Amino acid sequence: MSIRIPPLMSGGLITNYHCTSKCRHCLYRSSAKREKGYVDYQTARDCFRTARRMGCQNMHIGGGESFLDFEGLKEVLRAAQREGITIEYVETNSIWFSSLDRAVEMLGELKGLGLEQLLVSISPLHNEYIPLRKVRGVMAACNRSGLQIFPWVKGFLPDMETLDENVTHSIEEYQLLFGSDYLEDFPDRYWVHWGGRALETFRQFAILRPAKVFIDMTDPCRCLLDTTHFHFDLNGNYIPGLCSGLAIRREDVEHVLPASNYPVINALVEEGMGGLAAIAGLADIKPSREGYMNKCDLCDDLRGQLSRAGWAGSGELAPAGHYA
Repeated sequence: MSIRIPPLMSGGLITNYHCTSKCRHCLYRSSAKREKGYVDYQTARDCFRTARRMGCQNMHIGGGESFLDFEGLKEVLRAAQREGITIEYVETNSIWFSSLDRAVEMLGELKGLGLEQLLVSISPLHNEYIPLRKVRGVMAACNRSGLQIFPWVKGFLPDMETLDENVTHSIEEYQLLFGSDYLEDFPDRYWVHWGGRALETFRQFAILRPAKVFIDMTDPCRCLLDTTHFHFDLNGNYIPGLCSGLAIRREDVEHVLPASNYPVINALVEEGMGGLAAIAGLADIKPSREGYMNKCDLCDDLRGQLSRAGWAGSGELAPAGHYA
């Protein structure tokens, strides 16, 4: 039996995986060491066109950090306009802020291309790389430019305001101020998806269970068919569900996905972790740790090993940089 992606509801376009930050919770494992490619105009148009054909009319733009190629970001907005896609917001960590006047000028250009809202990342994990002064500067520029602000999340501001806004601060500084459980409690205050670097960061706080527990579960990963928050990326790939490190070619996403081309995705949707473990076993790959926090943790481990081993069917395990 082969699977098919349902109509698309709400999603975004990942312009790049390169980022000035290496946030501990990043689902896509973005960092300064990731590839510096940026989505081009035609790929953006193709992704927006496919999304529209599949029922989605509103999308957001994120990264990585989309503002690292400002001219490229403007091209993405032009592509969205051309394909009749409304951009709900562009995400930013604010690293690009240099002065209020320049920020107002830049945001004015984006507003002229149809942008109405900027999602501004606000959290202590971002503050490890981005001074609060830059975040405040971008929000001030939004106010002056007439752009709406989507503060994600505003509730951290009182904590961050206790420290010098002109420099970055480690999470350990926050732990000294607010308690040793500050990082452990972070997911209670900020939505975290269990994938990417978040697994490495929060595994230390979880009750770990043997891989066999998750492999034996008859729990198909139907979340891969969830289209309430999907993404396309700069390579023109569709990321099923929020499962970073899995990829479906854009030209395939409207069609049945045969198991011969997408064995991992089919196995996960139909058989869950047992199906993936069987594929890994054929490649002589086994769980590398004694315990896992959840099935996503185990899935990431097995997929990473398959990718790094150059498994013949690893075309759907992309981008390679996610597993490097």
